[in-house]
Amino acid sequence: FQQRFFSLIELSSQPFISGQGPANWGPMMTNGNHIDIIDGNLGLSSHHGIHGNDASGITLSNLKVYNFDVAGIQLNGFDGASITDCDVGPSSSNIPVTGRYLHARVLLRRYQHLVDNYGDEKFQFYDRERTDVRDYVDELITQMDMVYHHVIDGVEYDEDDETWAKASDLFINPNENGYGDGGVVYGILLNSRGGAVMGFGNAPAQSTNAVIDNVYIHDLAISPIEKLKFKTNALGGATRGPVADVFDIMKVVDQFEDVSTSKYLGTAYSDVQIIMSRFEKSWYVLDHTCFDDGIMNWVTEGETFGDFGGYYGGCNTDIQLHINKGVIGLRIDNIVDFTVSNTKIENLLNTGVLGTETDVCGAYTQGNAHQDPLITAGYTGTEGYGITITQSTQGSLQDVSISNLETHYGFATGVAVFKDSSVDFTGDLVVDNIVAGSQMQMEYLRPAQDYLPNKIPIACSVFDNNYNTEYTLSGSITATNINGYLMCTDEAMIGEC
Repeated sequence: FQQRFFSLIELSSQPFISGQGPANWGPMMTNGNHIDIIDGNLGLSSHHGIHGNDASGITLSNLKVYNFDVAGIQLNGFDGASITDCDVGPSSSNIPVTGRYLHARVLLRRYQHLVDNYGDEKFQFYDRERTDVRDYVDELITQMDMVYHHVIDGVEYDEDDETWAKASDLFINPNENGYGDGGVVYGILLNSRGGAVMGFGNAPAQSTNAVIDNVYIHDLAISPIEKLKFKTNALGGATRGPVADVFDIMKVVDQFEDVSTSKYLGTAYSDVQIIMSRFEKSWYVLDHTCFDDGIMNWVTEGETFGDFGGYYGGCNTDIQLHINKGVIGLRIDNIVDFTVSNTKIENLLNTGVLGTETDVCGAYTQGNAHQDPLITAGYTGTEGYGITITQSTQGSLQDVSISNLETHYGFATGVAVFKDSSVDFTGDLVVDNIVAGSQMQMEYLRPAQDYLPNKIPIACSVFDNNYNTEYTLSGSITATNINGYLMCTDEAMIGEC
C-alpha cells in the first residue's frame, strides 16, 4: 500500500531508460541477458510482476503472475522473449487509493527538502490567509496519514470531519470494486524501446523475436478516471509537478462549466505543487515541474483565465499524463517476428465512465499530441481489447481463444490489428461474448458533435483499422455473441461474426 511504484522482478538496473520516467535514473543502464525465470508464483505488486528494459534472451516459463495493478509482464526493447506455460491474472481488485497517493508518497523527501530550506517562508493564495510553507506541507501529510490509518488500521473518522472529507476525496479510490483508476491494465505488454505510456505505437525502435505459447490471461479489470492537461502558455508544457504529476484542474476549481471564470479552491496536494514551484531552486527537486504565469496569477491574484487571455488543454490522459487505453489482455507494439499460440484470454472488464465533455478540448478526435486518431480516436479510457497489434510485423496467431470481454461505455474487440502491422491467422481463433457499452444510454451520446469525444460503443470480433495493415487468413475465425450499439463494418472485420 505504501510503495505504489513497484515491480517484483526488474530485468534491468533501472525501471526507465535514460531521459524517461519521473526522475533522473542516470545515463547508464545494465541490461539483463540470458534470463530464465521458471516455476513460481508472483503476486501482489503495485505495478508489475515482471518488468524489463533492453533485456535479451528472456525465458519465462511455468509462472503464475497475479494481483498486479498495471501489468503482469511488461518487456520493453527486448531481443528474444519466450513466455510459455504461464498463468497471468487476476489483476488487483483491492486498490484502496488513487494514483495521487502514489505521487504524494514518492515526493515525501522532496517535501522535506522544501520544509528544511523554505519552511518559514510565507505564501498566500488568493482570498486566503498568508501561511507558512511548512503548514501547507503538514496539512498534506496529515491527510495522507488519515488515509493510511483508515485503510491499514481501520480507523473511522466522523463524516463531518472536514479534513477527512478532503483527504478521502483526494486519496481514496472511488471505485467500489477496488479496480485501479489509472489509464490501462494489461495481462502482458510486449513493447519496443522505452515506456509504453503514450499512444499505441508511440515508442521508438523495435523489439524482436517473441514467442507466447500455452498462456492463460484472465480476470483483468480497470476503471480509468480522466484528467486534463492544462496551461495558459501556448508554447509551454502541461501544468505539472516534479514527477509529471498532473495539476488536476477539474478538482481544484469552484466550477468547471465555464473555465474562463473559474476560481482556484485547491487541494492540499495542489497547494504544495504550487508552493514547491514558487520556492524551490533545485532542479533535482523540481524536475518536471511546470507552472506558467497564467496559472500563478490565477492562484495568487485571482486573475481569471479569461482576463489573462485564455488557456490551452489536452484530454484523454490519466493522473500521470499517460493516455487512457482501458483493459488489454495482450498488447504487441513494434515487434518484429512474434508468435502467439495455444493462448486463452478471458474475463476482461472496463468499468470506466465516459470522458469529460468540456470546451478545453471540444469534440476531439485527438485528445493530445501523443494520440494517433487514425489508430484510436476520441476518448479511449472506456475501451477493451483481447489482443492489440500495432506496428508489428511477421506475426502469427494460432489457436487462440478470447471470451467474456465487457466495456461499460466503449469499443470492445477480441483482436485489433492496428497501423503498419502484418499477421497470419493460422489454426483456430475463437472469439465469444464481446460486449461493448453494456451501461451506455442513448442520451449520453452527442450526435450533433459527430459522437465525439465519447463514441458509439462498437463491438467487433477481429478488427482491422485498415491503416497500412496486412493479414492472411489460413486458419478459421469463429465469433459468437458479439454485442454492441453497433457492429464493426465489413471492411473493418476480419473473418465473419
